[in-house]
Parts: sequence; C-alpha cells; structure tokens
Amino acid sequence: MADEMQLVIFQVGRKTLALPLQEVEHILSLGGEEGRQGISAEGGMILFQGQAIPWRPLWDPLGEPSVFLEFDELAQTLPRRRQDHLDWMAALDQSLRHDIPFTKAHSPRECAFGQWFYAFRTEDRRLALLLSQFEHPHALVHGLAEVLLGQVAAGRREEALAALEAARQGVLAELLALFDTVIALVPTLKRPLALILNDSGQRTALGVDRVLDIRSVTAADVHPARGRLGGLVPQAFIGDSASGGALIPLLAASQLASLG
Repeated sequence: MADEMQLVIFQVGRKTLALPLQEVEHILSLGGEEGRQGISAEGGMILFQGQAIPWRPLWDPLGEPSVFLEFDELAQTLPRRRQDHLDWMAALDQSLRHDIPFTKAHSPRECAFGQWFYAFRTEDRRLALLLSQFEHPHALVHGLAEVLLGQVAAGRREEALAALEAARQGVLAELLALFDTVIALVPTLKRPLALILNDSGQRTALGVDRVLDIRSVTAADVHPARGRLGGLVPQAFIGDSASGGALIPLLAASQLASLG
C-alpha cells in the first residue's frame, strides 16, 4: 500500500468496517429531502444531485439490525406509556372518590414504563440525558397512590382530592411534558447515511448507520487479510487503538456495492 491511506470508518449494526476514502464520493444524510425518495429496507433507488441511483442497504446482507431500530420502537412505545399514566391518574381519581379498589402499579418499577425504563440503555447522549430526567417525577407520581389512599382511609377525602388535582397540574404535567419532548425528539435521531460510491461514473448508495471517523493510516496500521466476513473477503484489517486494538475489516467498495 502507499505510505499513507485515508479511510472512512463506518458502522452497520454492531459491525465496524472501513473503505478507502477515494472510493467514496459523498456521505449523504438521509434525514433531509434528498435521498429519501424511493428507498426501502430491501433496496430501490435514491435521489442524489438530481440523479436516481441504486440503493444498497447493508443491514440485511451483513445480518445486522440497524442501531436506529431502537428509535422505531420508541416511537411506538412512548405514546402508549404516556397514555398509561393518564389512565393511572384517572383510576386513582375514581378510587379516591368512590372507594373503588386501586389495582394499578404502586411502584414506579412495576408499571410497563418503569419495567422498560430501568432496563433500557442507549448510546445516544441526547436521548440518555432526557430519559435521566424521568426518574424523579415518575417516582413522585406513583408515590401518590399510597399517600392519597391513606388519606381517604383516614377520613380526609377532600384533602386527598385536592392533592391529586395539585399533582395533575404539577408533577404529572412535568412527566407528560418529558414524554412529549422525547416523542418529538425521536424522529430527529433516526438519521442513517448513504455512502455514495462512484465507479467510473456508475454511482451506488450504500445504506449504513453512522460514519465514525475519517482517518489516515500508515502501513504499520495495516494487518494482513485473514478469513471472510460473511460473503465478503477483506482486503486487510486496520488496527484500531481507539477500541482497545480491535481490527477493522478494510473492504473494497465493489464488494459492498454487489451485496443485496
């Protein structure tokens, strides 16, 4: 190889791969209008600079689920979990007013949102920061059940109902606002990329999750190819000191363009 080579390091699911930068014409975000037309998980065409070019998403051929699947799941889950807490508060209201047994979760860890919340992990920092703000108001909402039911049992029904209304305007409103903020954020987080390849004027768009780095490597960073990567034969492996010495497969653009 030359004394120095520039590489695009990118992510497809859990796999980290590399391509020579000279084989990549452009890195296109699929969050904008350009590129979104006519693509699917299986393939199709993508619009780039007014030209329709073949779209080759790499997730299925490499056997990798996209890292953005968690955002699709959140988009389905969070509105339901938001409604759960409106229903929870309405059930508590009925119990306080009419002595109906309150059967919903008292513990913030036992409701459907709590079970999900304490198990969920994300690498997206904006999402993680927002989610970290849920714990306190969510716990306060669930803590109402024991306190207010206890007040009714002690003959202080009006006091309990007043406290419930104050909680609706206060801690519940705070919790619902957090749900609304995250629900609005989630669609903006899902921004897969297309690596636009150009082989003698023949363009292809590779669907990937993220570009992690564009880096120069020397011969000392390059290790001989060994084995296969599914249906691919790496040209070499690149030492990656940033991930504890893991080796990144260096592939040829022509191999990836032929997948799918």
